[in-house]
Amino acid sequence: MRKIYLISLLICATFSAFTQTVLISPNGDGGFETGTTIAANNWVAVNPGSTSLDNWVAGAAPAASAGVRCAYVSTTNGTTWVYSTLNTVEHLYKTITVPANETILKLSFKWKAGGEGAGTIDNDNMKVFLVPSSVTPTLNNQVAANYQLTGAGATSGMYKLNSSSYNTETIDFSVIAGATYKLVFSWKSNLTTIVDPPAVIDEVSLTSKTLTTVYSTSMGGLWSSPQTWVGGVVPDGDNTIIKDGAIVTVDQAVTVNDLTVGEGNTGILQWNSVRNNVNILGDVLVNSGANVNLFTSATTPEGIFINVRSNFTNNGTVHAAYANTGIAGINFNGLNSNPVLGGNGIFVNGIIGILSFRTIGNATINTLQNITVKTLSQGGGNLNTNNKLEINNTAQIFGESFNQKIYEIVVTNMGSGYNTSNPPTVTIDAPEGSGIIATATPNIDDATGTLRSITITNAGD
Repeated sequence: MRKIYLISLLICATFSAFTQTVLISPNGDGGFETGTTIAANNWVAVNPGSTSLDNWVAGAAPAASAGVRCAYVSTTNGTTWVYSTLNTVEHLYKTITVPANETILKLSFKWKAGGEGAGTIDNDNMKVFLVPSSVTPTLNNQVAANYQLTGAGATSGMYKLNSSSYNTETIDFSVIAGATYKLVFSWKSNLTTIVDPPAVIDEVSLTSKTLTTVYSTSMGGLWSSPQTWVGGVVPDGDNTIIKDGAIVTVDQAVTVNDLTVGEGNTGILQWNSVRNNVNILGDVLVNSGANVNLFTSATTPEGIFINVRSNFTNNGTVHAAYANTGIAGINFNGLNSNPVLGGNGIFVNGIIGILSFRTIGNATINTLQNITVKTLSQGGGNLNTNNKLEINNTAQIFGESFNQKIYEIVVTNMGSGYNTSNPPTVTIDAPEGSGIIATATPNIDDATGTLRSITITNAGD
């Protein structure tokens, strides 16, 4: 009887870990297959009164990614997939209520959009938001940035300039259990150039789940392997704890809520040869004796740039001093959070390659150790460094120098027999890959015939 009981318990525990609630089905309302109009699919379109202006519609002018219909912007009431040169903002939203005790949401959708404005330029594009039920989007007004959801497919938070085929976006985030929200897709255009087509979305899926805690085994292993985790469940939006003695290697894109490395003695989080993204919806805690190595294990390692919504506390050792094509760093991206970078542990060489605070809240650096960064960026809030931060473009990190320029040439032997009409030639090696070769000229002391110094005439890059 005991064996039967244990097997039953394991089956129940495994089933419970995968249980989720479907809030929007990609085969129904999320696929715009319930009916022929936006309203028939239980969405609300905030459109202008005229069908000759930009409107969110349900139809088949662009082929659906699945089924027969999708939602898109059209100036011809759905007949064609084009937009206008008017300065407008239209919204498409659906109201959802999160079940009690469920706080982790996963949104995925298919999208295409042309639009206009490269990089951070906010001209013609689509954005995604989750707003409280008390907020109702209004025509020609953008939704507040602190409600924005953004994933790996966005360019500076905007979905644009990618219309040849459907793209799949997945965004994980945490919410208040039992609360009601509106999921909003917004299309914005301005008075300048049209670059058709506008936005189209399809197969919108939104699920919720209960926040659970997943532990690694004491041995660890590849993140993607069920054998790495107690109960055989790979973390997906869960609180995740890497146990003492475990070495866990990231080999896939990862999203968790809170991440704890080590239990006070050991524990290692590292990457394989691929720069897989890691998104933390809550806090990171590196305990005493634990290590986080923010670089790949490739022959030429690349730095890892992780996203953290809340706080990063380092009481162990974090190696964020690696750069090559990719630079190691920490991006605090909780728009409404007040993140703290703290702890009494060590950042290798005292360096974090990139430190970014993309938040409208107030951020604080409260580490025991002084921190040197290559790149610092800050959002709309205040940053209290507590005199712990230095931006130093001459500091060295693994893989490259901070400014990648020649800033000093030391004369180790002044030689003899030189004069200004017969100086030595100063040759500087070419940089690895592309770049400008630095140049320099010698300065001769004719009285002694020695090389006194070298002047850098072009610092290169």
